[in-house]
Amino acid sequence: DAPIGKPPVFYRAKSEWASLFASLRNI
Repeated sequence: DAPIGKPPVFYRAKSEWASLFASLRNI
């Protein structure tokens, strides 16, 4: 559990995956 006000680790990982996925789609 992450403290209120701080995004959990999985949220950050999800953002990195989203940007990676977007870059792959651009190819």
